[in-house]
Amino acid sequence: MSHNLQISLTISKSSNWSLLSPRRSITVFLLDTKPLCKASLRSHRKFLRVARFKAITPLRQDSIVTYRTESALVHSSTNEHWKTTPPDIVTRKLAQASGASRIFRRVAQRPDRQPANHLIRGKILRFNRLETVDGVYGEVWLEVEFFDHETREILWSEVIRDLQKADAEHTEAAIEAVSRSLRQCILEIVHLVKETTASHQKIR
Repeated sequence: MSHNLQISLTISKSSNWSLLSPRRSITVFLLDTKPLCKASLRSHRKFLRVARFKAITPLRQDSIVTYRTESALVHSSTNEHWKTTPPDIVTRKLAQASGASRIFRRVAQRPDRQPANHLIRGKILRFNRLETVDGVYGEVWLEVEFFDHETREILWSEVIRDLQKADAEHTEAAIEAVSRSLRQCILEIVHLVKETTASHQKIR
């Protein structure tokens, strides 16, 4: 993903970005997204809702960390748990990044009395540690739609994917790689939303 984004990433240790439960405490990197656009875009006073992501089984309701091999065999370890389910992790992080971008006046995760102008919805296809002969990777695939409530139109639909190699084969390094992969996917989504919103402003 080689977009020339005006994004500043601050990497620091933070318990707020620990993706694993206290049963196996691992601290991963914090994503700090600076505004992606000029303040003038803030006058585009729209409301965005990020719907809770769906997911394939076993990611849907289970917080157990999953592993995948090159032969597509998926397995898990009951000793390793995410802090919450992958759908909750992805939805929360995407909503936070969308809000920090300042593209929209307001970003929410739940239905509101005020109807949203736009909606991001999606499904998690992969959110796991990938084990290959070349090493261990963090792998995230997100199927995402950006929907315009006013026109009832899907503005774009994409499968956003990223693969990050772990620095080592132990669990801490693998989880950090998953976190970096998720971060790149989220930045890609926010970038696409920014471009789409900006082009619609010019048209209108």
